[in-house]
This record gives sequence, C-alpha cells and structure tokens, in this order.
Amino acid sequence: MKHTGDNKPFIVAVAGPTAVGKTEAAVAICRALGGEAINMDAMQVYQGMRVGTARISRSETEGVRHHMLAVVPPDEPWSVARYAEAALPIIYNMIGRGVLPVLVGGTGLYLEAIRRPLRFASVQADAKLRASLDQLSDGALRGRLIEVDPITAKRLPTGDRRRAIRALEIAALTGKPMSEQADSAEERFNLCTVGLTMQRGALIERIQARAEKMFTNGLPEEVSFLVKCGLPPNAQSMQAIGYKETVRMLRGEITRVEAIEAVSIATRQYAKRQTTWFRATPNITWFDRTGCTSMTKHYKDIIKSVKTRRLAIKAEGSALL
Repeated sequence: MKHTGDNKPFIVAVAGPTAVGKTEAAVAICRALGGEAINMDAMQVYQGMRVGTARISRSETEGVRHHMLAVVPPDEPWSVARYAEAALPIIYNMIGRGVLPVLVGGTGLYLEAIRRPLRFASVQADAKLRASLDQLSDGALRGRLIEVDPITAKRLPTGDRRRAIRALEIAALTGKPMSEQADSAEERFNLCTVGLTMQRGALIERIQARAEKMFTNGLPEEVSFLVKCGLPPNAQSMQAIGYKETVRMLRGEITRVEAIEAVSIATRQYAKRQTTWFRATPNITWFDRTGCTSMTKHYKDIIKSVKTRRLAIKAEGSALL
C-alpha cells in the first residue's frame, strides 16, 4: 500500500528512554483517540520473556489491543528488517480499519524502519562471515569496526558484539560503511512522535526500582526455565539486559544483590544511549515527566498535542486542494 504527498496516513509513536513511562502514555493515547498499540521494543517480541523485558500485563492494557508482543520464539534471530516486515502490514491493516496506530518503545532503529525504508536492512546475513567475525575478541572486533566504520563504532556501546558484527557484515557485503548507507528520503507516514523524558536522578530511581521488582517478580525463575528448555545462554534473546546478568547469578558467578546492581547499571547506560539517539531524531515533541503531580493532566497535554498535530496535517492537506 503506497500513499503520496499529504495523503500519507497519520500515525503516532511514543518514544524515550526505558522506564520513563512510555507504555502508560501510549495506552492513554489509544483510549482517547481510538488507537491500538504496536510494540517497538526489540526484546519484547520474544516469547517466554515477560518479566525481564517488563512486558505489559493484561490488566495494564486497560482493554487496549497490543501488537508485536511475544511473536517469535526466543531461540530465533531477530532483526530490524524482520520487525518492519511484520509491523508494517499490521499498521496498514489498522489504518484500513480506521484505527490509529500508536507505536510504543525505545528501539530507535525500529522507528526509523517504520518511518522510511532503510537500505542496509535489506542486506542478507552471511553465516560464514558472521562465524569468522565471531571468533574475534571484543577488543579485536571493536578495533576492526573503528577502522571500517568509526561513526557506527562510536554509536555502539563497547561489548555489543551482535551489532558490531552486523555493521562489519554490511560494510563487507556492500563495500560501504553502514553509517554511509543512504536511506530512502521518502517517508511512509505523517508521523507524530511524542518523546518522554525525565530528570536523570528521577529516572535512575525508577530504573533501580524496576530492577529490584524484576527479581522479586520472578526473573530468576523465568531465566532458569528458559535455560532448562534448552535456550543457550549465547542466544540473541538472552543478551537482553537482565537475562545475561541472571545467567551469571544462576551459575554462581555473582550474588543476587550483585546481579540486581549489574542490571540497574546496564539499564542506566542503555537509557542514556536511548536519550542520545532520540534527541538527535528530528520532529519529536518532548514532555518532561519529572515531578508530575497529576498524570491525568500530563496525559491530557500529550493527547492535546497529538490532536493538534493531526488537525494541522489535515489543514495543510485541505489548503493544497
């Protein structure tokens, strides 16, 4: 389905760092504007990984339909290309039903893949090349990435082997660094992006509380079950924050207290990277949640902003007729 000019469908995205409250805001938007939510978190797509990914519960949905949650077995690889292939038909189906699509999550590249076609996403995986690169140590892998694609190397966190290998694979197969791949300038939708932010100290407190709650709510049991079912600790899904630390705890390498602290630290670092990514993303309307005394007013302000944006787009389209 293609749309051109001002005929592009209107969709909403709720973005920002982890633990800032994106899910609750998306539910409020959906309830007010007749929408359905589409997960935009890279780890919540996996089945059997509810606790560690903080996946929304049935009661928390408040009756709002959610898509792209628990759609792939945890032993399967997943990519931005697969996400776009699965999510785009859902979005167009919702538009056809007169439902407002509301993307929600903190994986910035997923938002980009929905917004416009990404050239590198179509580059097929090369198993032999990946296996060869995977033999390199973390230091050697990062050193090669710095040589081949210094811009991507700077963006990726140290130790992110999967994405480093993918960046080297893209450069090797296309002859061009991933950071220089020209994406399509044509956007698919009229996208209204709501960005949620929070003062660093307040966000850290929420992250710490979430980490502790995950362990109380059964994260060790969830990880133990996955391992007993045969999921290897080096599976892509098990590299998610919370899972690799819990595996170390179950092996006796670290204590429960140390595991919780490791999860909290890794999540804070991830939140910082998310904030940096989204701050560099154009056309986001930001809302600061720090010290909100009335969430009702906070959500009303967000909903009003979305309505205003939708009306402005309609007005622009009418003016061109």
